[in-house]
Amino acid sequence: MARQATSSQKLRPNFQNTVAGRQK
Repeated sequence: MARQATSSQKLRPNFQNTVAGRQK
């Protein structure tokens, strides 16, 4: 569970960065 939570947190900012980069 802890592993999934960490992965989610790392993916969250990463996903946002990718979306922002694509929009920009």
